[in-house]
Amino acid sequence: MKKLFKKLHLPIVLMLILSILLSGCVMSLTCISHIDRDRNGECDNCGIAMEVPREDIEKIEVTTLPTKTYYGRNETLDVTGGKITVTYNDGKPDEEIDMTAEGVTIVAPGMGVDGKKSVQVKYGGYSATFVIEVGSARYTVSFDLGYEGGEMESQFVTQNTLMEEPAAPEREGYSFLGWFTDEACTQRFDFALTPVTADMTLYAGWAQIYMVTYDANYDGGADKTAESVNGRADTSIRPDDRDGWHFTGWYSDPECTQAFDPNTILTGDITLYAGWVSSSTEMITVTFDPNYEGAEATTQQVPSGSPVNAPATPERANVTEKGHQASGFTFGGWYTDPACTTAYDFSAAVTEAMTLYAKWTGEYVFEAEHIDLSGPDGNGLQGMGASGGSVGPNMVDSVPPDYDYLIASNGYYLTYLYKTMLEIEFVIESDRAVSDATIVIRVSAETVGYALSPNRNDGTTENGTLYSMFMITLNDSPIEYPTIEMEGGRPQFEDFTLTVNATLKEGTNVIKMIVANDHGMGGTMQATAPVLDCIKVTTSADLTWNPIVSNEKGQ
Repeated sequence: MKKLFKKLHLPIVLMLILSILLSGCVMSLTCISHIDRDRNGECDNCGIAMEVPREDIEKIEVTTLPTKTYYGRNETLDVTGGKITVTYNDGKPDEEIDMTAEGVTIVAPGMGVDGKKSVQVKYGGYSATFVIEVGSARYTVSFDLGYEGGEMESQFVTQNTLMEEPAAPEREGYSFLGWFTDEACTQRFDFALTPVTADMTLYAGWAQIYMVTYDANYDGGADKTAESVNGRADTSIRPDDRDGWHFTGWYSDPECTQAFDPNTILTGDITLYAGWVSSSTEMITVTFDPNYEGAEATTQQVPSGSPVNAPATPERANVTEKGHQASGFTFGGWYTDPACTTAYDFSAAVTEAMTLYAKWTGEYVFEAEHIDLSGPDGNGLQGMGASGGSVGPNMVDSVPPDYDYLIASNGYYLTYLYKTMLEIEFVIESDRAVSDATIVIRVSAETVGYALSPNRNDGTTENGTLYSMFMITLNDSPIEYPTIEMEGGRPQFEDFTLTVNATLKEGTNVIKMIVANDHGMGGTMQATAPVLDCIKVTTSADLTWNPIVSNEKGQ
């Protein structure tokens, strides 16, 4: 029976295929390939209106691609810079025409789905194509070298990703200081920590190179010379040993009355003079401790009874390790104790060996997706969403491709917090007690907006948004933060300051968040809560914690 069926239907199938090839139409009269052989402006097969091809044109082709060939999802097609070449058959020379010129028609593809797309260009009844790519938004990072004739190729970087640091540029007579986000070169850009979220320009920092002469400052002493380092004199250079004498440092004058400040930005060649005291003089060691893990201390030998000269201002690098990010460290001076409670007076005479400690203030980031989600019973914290619950690490989501504009600091966030009296905790260790902490929360919203309050569960804001209590405590003390109001629809994550000059104790500190309302947001969402990206704590204490990085697998 099957063989008979195949015998009967094979000729019919072949006839249908032949009919399609000859006519260009299927049985439903929907045309596969329109053709207008008689040039009457209609398809010979289905009658649809068609542009009559110009008889003097042989073909058109894309000879110059548009400036822009990569697009973020749903971005509008722009053919600026693109050109086609028209080849004529009547002896006229070829003609180059802008794609934006009158008479040229552009047929854009669907721009909402990732992938390579074909763009059709029509002119004079003929067509050609070129290919674009659609995906996550990309931004242009330009590099301004800051001097005439200096050029460097831009980079195109996918939204919310880290960019590759280019090779350091070279400029004759100058030291390269790094890349900065401002033209005055005061804000350094960290390639390992800062994702690109918009078109931007980075500015090269430069310091002119000068010659520094290190004068031994005694008859027969050997002078030394060296180039400046990043615009400063290198005061770690020492003169050759001198029998019967101790070296005490570099001075701006031969009489050694003005100790040279190593932070001085040079404006020309300079001579520094070595200071000396008799070897019979008692010398005391002063240690300068950078006061953070992994940093090496330096020392100075100081004549007993003399003041110690402040060393060059130290710098502290950002921490880029996943789960332990910290940045923006500023130096706050030298202190006599590791907790940095007593500033040192550099005019004081040194009479015994001592250690001075650097004070730093930096911003520490604690990702919500890295908190402990095991729950009070160890079986996983139970969250609620629009259509059911989610447990433990499944409360963590990665940023969907269509929402890469959210700018989640680590590409993940914590959601499913829509359950009355749900509690989450950030457990943070501080190396000292301080009262200078600024705490910031970074949040977004799902489809419904909110007005989060530390103490209100009724009434509305001026915008008509219902207040919903979302309690935040630090070591069990409530944080009376300003109302956090945000529209729904998944807006970009935004920072909100919860408190300033907060007190952290030495040891364990707990920032707790409690969903203290029953304002359902639709579906099975019992309560109103934010989508939580991270918290940020800026303080002079050194902070650490135990991030559960494996939560990032999420869903």
